[in-house]
Amino acid sequence: MQEFNAIALHKLSHEDTLTAALLKRDLELLIEASEHHWLFFDVTAYNGGYVMSSELVPALNRIDLAAPDGVEHYLSLFTDAGRFIGELTNKLQGQRQRGILLPKAAIPKIRTLYSGVRESLEELTRFDQSRLKGVTPDLAQHLKDETASVLHKVLYLALDRLLDELGDDYMAQAPKAAGLYQYPGGEAYYQYLIQRETSLDLTPDQIHQMGLLAMEDIHKQMQAIRQKLGFTGTAVEFHKQLTTVKRLYDSSPEEVEQRYLAYVDRIKPHLAKYFSKQPQKPYGVKRASPMAELSMAAGYYSGGATGEPGYYYYNGSNLDSSSMISAGFLIYHELVPGHHFHLSLAKENETLSVYRRGVRMNAFSEGWANYASDLALEMGMLDDPYDHYGFLLSHAFISARLVLDTGLNHKGWSLDKASRYMLEHTVSSESQVATEVLRYSTNSPAQALTYKLGYDKILGLRQTAKEALGEHFDLKKFHSAMLSSGTLSMPVLEKHIQWYITEELKKPSTAPDADPVKELQR
Repeated sequence: MQEFNAIALHKLSHEDTLTAALLKRDLELLIEASEHHWLFFDVTAYNGGYVMSSELVPALNRIDLAAPDGVEHYLSLFTDAGRFIGELTNKLQGQRQRGILLPKAAIPKIRTLYSGVRESLEELTRFDQSRLKGVTPDLAQHLKDETASVLHKVLYLALDRLLDELGDDYMAQAPKAAGLYQYPGGEAYYQYLIQRETSLDLTPDQIHQMGLLAMEDIHKQMQAIRQKLGFTGTAVEFHKQLTTVKRLYDSSPEEVEQRYLAYVDRIKPHLAKYFSKQPQKPYGVKRASPMAELSMAAGYYSGGATGEPGYYYYNGSNLDSSSMISAGFLIYHELVPGHHFHLSLAKENETLSVYRRGVRMNAFSEGWANYASDLALEMGMLDDPYDHYGFLLSHAFISARLVLDTGLNHKGWSLDKASRYMLEHTVSSESQVATEVLRYSTNSPAQALTYKLGYDKILGLRQTAKEALGEHFDLKKFHSAMLSSGTLSMPVLEKHIQWYITEELKKPSTAPDADPVKELQR
């Protein structure tokens, strides 16, 4: 920090000022991180489990075996997976010595996840002939022999050790409660995570209250749509009726993809009216791997390697109990103009440094993605009452997260209390709720706060710009300002938008472009 503090910040350009602010924040977080090392559960589905279930296989499959050192590269990564699993076990043992154990409810799913990984690893030792094209017979045999050896002598042993660590003895000692509040230093760690994930100076109590107020407002909007549909019963009765609406369910993964792509096709012709620049990287929809589906709800976006399309990987299992009422919200959040627009434009922006192109800030990423779905609603892409209701259900879901995350990690809520709240205020199934409450309390505390808090911040900044610029506010220019500087923390984003407003006010008064929303709705 000494070297950083010696920088003459007043002499920097606007973009360099943003870089300096982001770097200072990263350094401060990095310095504090070591204080909380033992409170982070690396082994959970969203952390180490995600690496093993969703990242290892694609990384291995991307290696060109015919390239110089391609085989050794493959064997090195395959072997290193054993070291990675071993470190997960070592961390669990170190935590256990300090009285920090996973909640009982989290353990069975984690065991199932790593057992599934163990069962699927043998597939990685079978090489299709097409992958071995250009590899000499001797080297190909070496590859097959070594992967089999590593599988049995390294990976299986590492996974068995991990599963043994999470055995009956661990389960007996594990706490019934979940949430950071119960661990030594847990409250301080939670406040650290709030700052790391959201970049906002908010207390857990403030966030909890924001969630409660947001839920009240959303339920009023949902009631208005139920009345519009002519439904006179309760919300619970309506939600039960939704399970019988056949158009909200798909019978095959192919139908799921067709539904998502139909929403994409609907918005594509209008994007140029709202965005002066769109990413060059192509995008699409794919089913997630069976291993990933074990521990995920709807799906996730992945930008892939350089030159590869960005995909929304959806969960194609249990379709008979998976309503697609929020499919529109979801695909606009995940692909266009959501995650794919933001992340791809940041990577493609060569005016930004390598550091700036790699900045991660969940409040911006998830806030923008939710704003993108809100924009789609504003554009008329979700005019169907069921689509609109699905949009509101999704916002009820992200607002409930403010209540649940803070309830579990700060207020001492039990998993049962959190589950009841979620079942009462969203349409999540019991199995989804079980996954979600463990996500907030154990997998990634505070991360789920970013969806609503980042969205609210971006909407607020748009309103600030609109009020400051008056009739000269241009939505297309606002979006350009939002996405042209990559990923920013919320305070830095606010500083950037204030700069954008100042620059716009300096320009000669000219008639603004036509409002694309009004044009679209004519």
